[in-house]
Amino acid sequence: MAASPEHSVPRPLVVLAALVFAATGVALITLAVGLGSVGVDGHGAASASVDPPPRSPTAALEQMLTALGREDVSAACAVAAPDGFPIRSREALARCEGQLSDQLDDLDRRLLAAYRGIEVRGARVDGNSATVHPRQIAGAPVSMGNAVFALVEAGGVWYVIV
Repeated sequence: MAASPEHSVPRPLVVLAALVFAATGVALITLAVGLGSVGVDGHGAASASVDPPPRSPTAALEQMLTALGREDVSAACAVAAPDGFPIRSREALARCEGQLSDQLDDLDRRLLAAYRGIEVRGARVDGNSATVHPRQIAGAPVSMGNAVFALVEAGGVWYVIV
């Protein structure tokens, strides 16, 4: 059964977000390739984190970015939604953590440290999808550029589309 347009993230928005993320050089957001995100245990990756599940898009993005600043790949993957779907299996979570860890190894530690103080101050919400623009992120490093983040809500929890 096809999802109604009001309950799905528009494909062009997902593609645009993926392109913007790759262009920023942040490298975190390219981990979606081949992650395989839907499992059978019914628990999202957010259950693997010590942080409470983010109940707003601002909390989800802030949790991901500050986790990257701490080099905490588990916390970052806990709020990741590869291709728009929350991680639902331990295997997919392990792939996310491995790929993200590899990408963080290639980044300047000073850049990563800049993410620790990020504060997300708003989001444009439309049903179960949201976008966050650079002007809504306080303390973002210059290298983040014009990144526009796309998020999706599933089961009352928000995830960053990667």
